[in-house]
Amino acid sequence: MKASELQNVLTTLEKKIHKLVLKCNTLKKEHDKLVEENIELKEIIKNQNETIENLRNQENFTNIVASMMAENGQTGGFKKQLNRYIEDVEQCILHLSK
Repeated sequence: MKASELQNVLTTLEKKIHKLVLKCNTLKKEHDKLVEENIELKEIIKNQNETIENLRNQENFTNIVASMMAENGQTGGFKKQLNRYIEDVEQCILHLSK
């Protein structure tokens, strides 16, 4: 193989390696971005699961109180007081989530 042919092969190989390095860097950046997005999405899912659990607890509490009210025949004053307690709890949850 002549020196000029060898030089051409090396030049071509160098260009291909350079392209591979650029592609590798691009893929590393994309990977890092996807890792960050994955972390953010996991945090969103965690917050949504906590919200769902809070809503379930609130629903369970409401059902318990409703059954207690039906048993005792108390609806008026007890319901108003319960609504105030629920509002207070919701305000506390909002305050703690800040």
